[in-house]
Amino acid sequence: MSDRSDQCLTHVSDQRNNVSMTDQPTSDQPDGDERRRQDVVLIRKVLSGDQDAMRELVGRYDRLIRYTIFQTCRRHSERDPGWLDARANETWTGIVQSLRRSGPSKIPPQISGYFVRIAKNKCLDATKRADARAVIPIEEGRADLEPAESDASPEMLLQGAEEMERLQACLSRLSTEEQMICAEIGLIMERRWKEASARLGVAESTLRSRWGAILDKLKGWLEKEI
Repeated sequence: MSDRSDQCLTHVSDQRNNVSMTDQPTSDQPDGDERRRQDVVLIRKVLSGDQDAMRELVGRYDRLIRYTIFQTCRRHSERDPGWLDARANETWTGIVQSLRRSGPSKIPPQISGYFVRIAKNKCLDATKRADARAVIPIEEGRADLEPAESDASPEMLLQGAEEMERLQACLSRLSTEEQMICAEIGLIMERRWKEASARLGVAESTLRSRWGAILDKLKGWLEKEI
């Protein structure tokens, strides 16, 4: 394990926090083959300890990873303000470690899907740990408890997982710019268009138009998957 690679991994969190909207491409998006070629070049540089390459890779995929985390463990993300950052840091650490184990000659063919799977696994592991630590207080002499959230049946959980897999597969087909827009789904679903457009650096009318186009695209892909 090289010192340069260790240093790169140590600074993942700082590099992610320094990413701004200007780091993201906003036009002339490369096609799938060209994007993969660029990603492979970045990953090989990351594995050699290039921190600038790590920063660029985080800039490309951090929003997709955070969207995955929020969707996978929405309850924890909404209850704990630090949950999203903690899981994102764990995910990026896991990505670098996994890529390091595989080596530059075995970079996965579907890079975005590979990153999404790691994010989901980190979320599931963290959720198990959090649930195992949960303690329900019971006052002496009585059990005056608030109703617990009902757990879904195994069948419903499986169905939900399969639906999430299909959605993530479709999301990975979106351009980087479209994935960035999807990362602001929380604001968009609350109709906070002005705030979302300011975060993305686009006009509100442009954001509304692009969001409609993204929904149509995802709906078409999902209907073909069913």
